[in-house]
Amino acid sequence: MDGSGNFYVADTFAASAPIKEFTASSGYTSATVLGSGFDQPAGVAVDGAGNVYVADSDSNDIWELTPGCNSTRLHDPAGRRIQHATRPSVLDTPYIISPAPATPPTVLSGANVTFAWNAGSGVSAYMLDAGTTGPGSSDVYSGSSTTATSAAVAVPTRGVSLYVRLSYEVNGNWQYNDYVYTEAGSATAPYMTSPSPGPPQTVLTGSNVTFTWNPGSGNLMFKLEVGTTGPGAYDVYSSAKGTTATSIPVTVPTTGANLYVRIYYDLNGAWQKVDYVYTQAP
Repeated sequence: MDGSGNFYVADTFAASAPIKEFTASSGYTSATVLGSGFDQPAGVAVDGAGNVYVADSDSNDIWELTPGCNSTRLHDPAGRRIQHATRPSVLDTPYIISPAPATPPTVLSGANVTFAWNAGSGVSAYMLDAGTTGPGSSDVYSGSSTTATSAAVAVPTRGVSLYVRLSYEVNGNWQYNDYVYTEAGSATAPYMTSPSPGPPQTVLTGSNVTFTWNPGSGNLMFKLEVGTTGPGAYDVYSSAKGTTATSIPVTVPTTGANLYVRIYYDLNGAWQKVDYVYTQAP
């Protein structure tokens, strides 16, 4: 683990035996491939300058992988001399250069974003995906296989996390690096539009009521609860958590008492709520 809390793993038995970096900023949910093509890496260390050292057990080599995308063999089997033999194919994998990723995540400047990456070595194709529901999601942009090294993406401006995955093909095998950005703009809460909640407190007209709300911005999933015993009650109705609907018909009592309605909404991975009170039809 380095000083920023990122940790490094030698995925010894995976195809091409990659060295992966798991970043603290992503909550350790995404990995960046720093190098691949080793024989059987058995250990990884990192210094204060961000250089990563790999003990490749089958070849008895020690490799230095630097932040500048260079690789150097530092140790030979006999341990008698230092060799400096570059091996670009180990580390020169594609990575996004613009917008520059950072910790904390880079805030994008607007809705029109061109993601550009270096070509790498031995890469035959690329594919870019972008989404808001986690690493590998593609609800914002789903690219196809291409030889281009950039992609123009129309990004919402809701101020939420944007997950970008750059996949690339080497020798018929697809690998990927994940990145996290923050969309421009800011998120806003949903609000009930029908029946209008007042004030004064709205009296419902009957037992068949369709609750409709504006989704706000940055909110992709909702949950509706309706009850009679107080805020958050759901003895009348409870929808599935995570619905994308913004309008739900509900059969409600007609006793003239209070009816409590709650909208839950998923704001950048955290569930929030907004409450309303109506008066049932008599």
